[in-house]
Order: sequence, then C-alpha cells, then structure tokens
Amino acid sequence: MDETFESEREGKREQSRLLGRVFGYMALGLGVTAIVSLIISLIFAGWISKDPNNPAIGNVYLGLVIGSGIALLIDTLVMHFVMLRGKHSLWVPYILYTALMGIFLSSFVLAGVDFWVFAEAFGLTALVFLIMFFIGYFSPANLNILGMVALGLLFSFLFIGGFFGLFYLIAGNVGAYYWYEFVASIVLAVFILIIVAVDGYNIKKISQQGAVSNNLALYMAFSMYTDFISIFIRILYLLLVLKNKN
Repeated sequence: MDETFESEREGKREQSRLLGRVFGYMALGLGVTAIVSLIISLIFAGWISKDPNNPAIGNVYLGLVIGSGIALLIDTLVMHFVMLRGKHSLWVPYILYTALMGIFLSSFVLAGVDFWVFAEAFGLTALVFLIMFFIGYFSPANLNILGMVALGLLFSFLFIGGFFGLFYLIAGNVGAYYWYEFVASIVLAVFILIIVAVDGYNIKKISQQGAVSNNLALYMAFSMYTDFISIFIRILYLLLVLKNKN
C-alpha cells in the first residue's frame, strides 16, 4: 500500500515537473517573440521617422517579413525532423522560430495597433488557452477522437468556405468577403482551442509514462506556443474589426 501511494505521489510530481517545464519553455518563447517584435518595430519606426519619403524602407521591411514567413515554414520542418531523429537539441530551432515570429508580428506594431488592444488580446488569449488546456488535461475521455473530428470539420469548412470566399473576392463583394473572413477567423480560433485541449490531454498521458526527455518537453512547448500565437492573432484581428466598427 505504501509503495503504491509513493508511486502515485512520484507520478504526480513528475506531471507537475513536466507541466512546469513545458509552460516555462513556452513562456520563454513568447518573451523572445515580444522582445524581437518590439526591437524590429522600433528600428523601422525610427528609420521611417528620419526618412519618411524613402520607399526603400518599406521594401526592406516587406522583404524581411516575407523572408521570416518562409523561414518559419522551413524551421517548422526542421523542428519535426530533429524531433524524429532525436540526435540534436531543439533549443536552437525553437528559439530561432520564436525570434522569426517576432519579426513577422512586428507588422502589427508598425501598423499602429494600440498597446491596450495588444494587452486585451493577450489577456483573452491566455484566459481561453488555459481554460481549454486544463479541460483537456483533466478530461477522463480520449480527446484525440475529438481532435480528428474537429480536423475533418475544419477541412470541410475551409474547402466549402474557401470557394465562397474566393467567389466574393473575385466578384468584388467586399461586405460578403468581410463577413466570410470574420466567420472564418472564429471557426479557426475554435478549432485551435480544441487542439489545445487535445494537447493538454496528450501531455497528461505522456507524463504518466514516466520521465520525459528535454527535447520532447521542448517540442510540446513548441506545439503549445504555435497554438497560442495562432489564437492570439485571430483574437487580435477580431478585436480590431469590432473596435473599427464602433
């Protein structure tokens, strides 16, 4: 009885340690993204203020954002490859990914989005993210099935909705296309929140199997980081749309 009790206590301690590592790595990634985004936006804002009529500034920044977007896709593949091979640490591609994301998101700062809108979007994202994560973490049911169903519904929506969105865009129906984008953002946000719950469930299952390697903890943090950023962007977009309508 004592051995069983001690084993359960050790299992719970291992789960707590894994959660701490994953959330800690995720928080580090978000911090890197915020710092890089602020630095890049300050550099280009200062450059623009000194020479506002220089078109080269906009071209350089556009090239930087496009380049960071392409690099993000490549780095995602590198993360998956390194994780599968298991011979190298994920630290370098993970930090690189979060820095590149900072470059990509600096466009919101340069666009003049109010700081309080950023803060509101971040707070709402953190709230719904944590709620869905712990729903998944404490769920006794297998949420992977829910994730597969949600993925199928998402693809169906994107296929059908994408057709109408393209039709409205070509037809020049700005109002209809606006509502399509608005609804699409909500649907995508809901899907990602379901994936957050699935991730929470899987992290619990992995932690119950015993000690977890640092690379696996980093990979789980990377997955949660990308979910968080995706939700944040969509909530920020929805807030901007709603505030502009008012």
